[in-house]
Amino acid sequence: MSLPYLYNQTFNYTVHIVINPENIAFISMYPLIFILLGMAPYIFFSIILALNFSSRIKSLLFFLNAVFSAIIPFITNFLIGYLANLQYIYSAVLNDFNIYSELLSVITLTTGINQNISILMLASIILNAIFVVYYIGAYIKEKQNI
Repeated sequence: MSLPYLYNQTFNYTVHIVINPENIAFISMYPLIFILLGMAPYIFFSIILALNFSSRIKSLLFFLNAVFSAIIPFITNFLIGYLANLQYIYSAVLNDFNIYSELLSVITLTTGINQNISILMLASIILNAIFVVYYIGAYIKEKQNI
């Protein structure tokens, strides 16, 4: 018994998947989802600046925006893994080279966007941290003047 006993075992999986044109066409929306995920912290940042809240509330909102920015790279990595699974399943079930090449181009595009998202989120975290410190300082200054 030179090889492990698991080496010769086969694994059987049952995949229940509904393949229709809408499911396949939705895959082309993933690059847009990645772009919106990359822009969301900056949109929230500008909304927080425009709101007329106290310094304490703004510092809390900037902190929450920084936490959200830190989570986004993990979400995008999960989505890329999900896309790779979809590519494997669709190519195995449909055995169509056109769908496989379309999925490959979408995954390549989303992977390129994902490389930039990590840098953008790091910049967003730093920017939010700066504004958290600024508004905490403004809150302390307001408390001292009262």
